[in-house]
Amino acid sequence: MKKIFLLALMLLFKPALSYAETCVALPDCEKLGYYLGYNAACGTDDSRYILCPYDVRYRKCVNYDCASMGFTKENKTAWCKTVVTCKFDSSYTLCDEPK
Repeated sequence: MKKIFLLALMLLFKPALSYAETCVALPDCEKLGYYLGYNAACGTDDSRYILCPYDVRYRKCVNYDCASMGFTKENKTAWCKTVVTCKFDSSYTLCDEPK
């Protein structure tokens, strides 16, 4: 009876061991496109970067395009209660709450 119990216990743990054998190492930040320092095209404004989740010393430049995010240069004050300006170009606005 003891041998059957041990055999059943071993069979329960075998799948967990086989999953561990198939794990692969995560890619490092450089392989994911992050780099140390600042990109000349993005400047030194930290809000234009996303940080690597594995090592926050690495960053990736994110060029935001206000128009592609739905912001326009139209004057919205007549019909919009809350106007939001684009963080990267204040000439672009978006209506957050209509009147």
